[in-house]
Amino acid sequence: YLEKSAEHFRTSAETSYIWNLAETLKMLGEIALHKKDSSKAIAYFEEALKIARKIPHPDLILEFIQKIAAVYEQEKNYEKALQYYQQAMTAAEINGKDTNPMKNKIAQLRQMSGEHTTQSATSLNGIELKVQSGHGLMISDVVFSKDGKYLASASWDNSIRLWDMKT
Repeated sequence: YLEKSAEHFRTSAETSYIWNLAETLKMLGEIALHKKDSSKAIAYFEEALKIARKIPHPDLILEFIQKIAAVYEQEKNYEKALQYYQQAMTAAEINGKDTNPMKNKIAQLRQMSGEHTTQSATSLNGIELKVQSGHGLMISDVVFSKDGKYLASASWDNSIRLWDMKT
């Protein structure tokens, strides 16, 4: 019994130490952000994320991924921000958390990054084809209006887009 108690105490102490280290790195990251030093903030949050993954602690992991994404977004590095928000969405899904905030953020960042543009494509039997993009996740449904002038699409990112078929 004493050996098991001693092992439990040692493991708890190590986990507590690691937890405190992650929290300290988080605070240092917040201070770096306050001082407008994004590169240091990212470095601190990245290190804290590595530690949180070792514990492992799902809530801390999600928090640090979101903090890193927010810094990249603040720096207008939308590609990196998207990568981290997608990681955050995956982490949230795995842990049964609400993913809607991440889905909305991903869709917003895709628009801000200019990812949603209309591109001309090759013609098919003399009809010019256009490729439209605009949803953050897969499309779940598509419906034409009765008059054929519009197309409505719905996506798993909880967005609905209305497309003018002329453009």
